Amino acid sequence: MRGLRPVTTFQAVSATAKMISPTVPFRSIATSLVRKGGHDRIMTITPSRYNWQQYKDQLHFYIFLGVIPLSVLVFLVNVFVGPATLQEIPEGYTPKHYEYSPHPVTRFLARYYYWNPQENYERNLHYIKEQDEIRKMRLMTWKVRDLMRDRGDYPNFFMTKGIHGKYMQHLIKEWDDNKFFHRGD
Repeated sequence: MRGLRPVTTFQAVSATAKMISPTVPFRSIATSLVRKGGHDRIMTITPSRYNWQQYKDQLHFYIFLGVIPLSVLVFLVNVFVGPATLQEIPEGYTPKHYEYSPHPVTRFLARYYYWNPQENYERNLHYIKEQDEIRKMRLMTWKVRDLMRDRGDYPNFFMTKGIHGKYMQHLIKEWDDNKFFHRGD
């Protein structure tokens, strides 16, 4: 009895091509698809410029979105508001920190964006004071440690922790009684 033969890929494709067009042989279909072009030019493969085009598009978009409106705003402020002029400070009035800026844009930034210089100065003083206290505590700890090492009067930093004496004697007695740890016998 004869068994079934496995079908190769070429036979399956050939059979499919015959079903599609039984009058045209398979070989002529394959060659006709490849050989149709009409010219001798070849297509050169070049890297894509998609990322560059996207970068340029986004750059132009954000320039038009941000830089141009802000420059128009600054121009209008310079034309219509102008720089501040010096005047006498009324008695009993303390000027705010942002009122010392001559230009309206810098005044706006000083008022709503930058830190108040006095608050910033006091914040830095507080930080310096805390660091000085930490430094003093560290020096005191080093001094205490040196004195304890020299005098040996208090076992804080230099005591090795071990088992208490009465428990140690009990353990030694158990170890001596236990034959498991002795070699020989």
